[in-house]
Amino acid sequence: MKKVLLLLLLTPFIFSSCSKEETALTPVDDYVGTWNETSTGSMDMLYNGVSAGSFPTDQSSTSIKITKISTNQLSIDDMVVSVSGTSISIPTKTQTETQDGITMTLTAKYSGTVSKNLITIKETYSGSWSMGSAGSGNISGSTTYTFTR
Repeated sequence: MKKVLLLLLLTPFIFSSCSKEETALTPVDDYVGTWNETSTGSMDMLYNGVSAGSFPTDQSSTSIKITKISTNQLSIDDMVVSVSGTSISIPTKTQTETQDGITMTLTAKYSGTVSKNLITIKETYSGSWSMGSAGSGNISGSTTYTFTR
């Protein structure tokens, strides 16, 4: 009788030790994979305080891979994106480049949202340009990136 009682008491422990281990999915796992990216936007330029016009930015449509970096971070086209709920945050970036005698400094700010089949990132930028004694001005604009499955 003692053996039967001991066997009944040990039975739950025996079966619990045989259970299959499960890997918990993190929220960013829903966004990993290949997505279709489209982008549209425009840039406004001022020359010595006077509008020099509005120009479209590169408008594209391409396939892109999104990979997981950590439990709340993704890599989208080598850009690190933090995900919190349905919001995306990306650090502000400032970049200076000189080409053909024109020096441009731009600061880009980002905001975005995620859902299972749609990711939207808006890039808003502002900055300045100069061409030595030939003139200078300001640049502003925005580009919206849309990712769909």
